[in-house]
Amino acid sequence: MRKLLILSGVLVMSPQTTSASTAEGKVYDVLAMQNGVVMFSLDSGARSGLPACATLTSRWEIYAASPAGQAQLALLLTAFASKTTIFVEGTGACSLWADTESVNYFSTAAQ
Repeated sequence: MRKLLILSGVLVMSPQTTSASTAEGKVYDVLAMQNGVVMFSLDSGARSGLPACATLTSRWEIYAASPAGQAQLALLLTAFASKTTIFVEGTGACSLWADTESVNYFSTAAQ
């Protein structure tokens, strides 16, 4: 029991190795790559918790070759076409493109 308490205390105090960023804005500059990666930018400019790898601070990436990525792409293109504001949370990693953070999820923001 004591080992379990010590282990849980260590896990709670462990620092995060990556930080995920968040942003809210309107979609612009959608770029679809041959390998299934779709990159897009938000017009907000403000972004919190930016990981070190994300040097292009307004750009995000999704992998549209997967079923989950295709669902994200459908919402992304709908928001782009209707000029709707979206809220984006990143994964804290640049998994698909070295300078662009991957999207964990996004949603349409309250107007």
